[in-house]
Amino acid sequence: MQQLYIKCATRIIGELEVRYNWVSAKNNPREVVINLWAQELTKISPRALTPEVIRQVIEDWDVDGNNKPPLVGQFIVILKRLTNDHHHRQIKSLESQQTQNVDWIGMFQRADNKGKFQFFMRNRKTSPVTTAYAKGWFEEFTKFNNDQIHCLVNGKLI
Repeated sequence: MQQLYIKCATRIIGELEVRYNWVSAKNNPREVVINLWAQELTKISPRALTPEVIRQVIEDWDVDGNNKPPLVGQFIVILKRLTNDHHHRQIKSLESQQTQNVDWIGMFQRADNKGKFQFFMRNRKTSPVTTAYAKGWFEEFTKFNNDQIHCLVNGKLI
């Protein structure tokens, strides 16, 4: 997944270099600049990093940018404002509040099919990220409807 962010950062930096006649690696190696941008882009879900959204961020920057390229932090602020990825940000926030360091998703993935159906009955204090992951798994690999999936991830029998 890190490759996706590096590719996106490279594309953004390339566009900024062309648009603003900007040399991003003036004092730093280009690889360092790309890695910094990629690291900052990890705060955004890969689904939200569409070419249209990135183009819109650059256009929004052009309004107030005084013909200078944005710093990475400025770019991310505009990107967060424009993305409709509130669910991703909410999950990240809840995940950062999580005090236990248990690999719930790993435990869920390693369980066999019967174990996946009983997972939330046995493990009541899973993270919200795990619940979201499990809902996606049940939607993809079973024929349960949303009500049945909701019951499963809340530890109830269906």
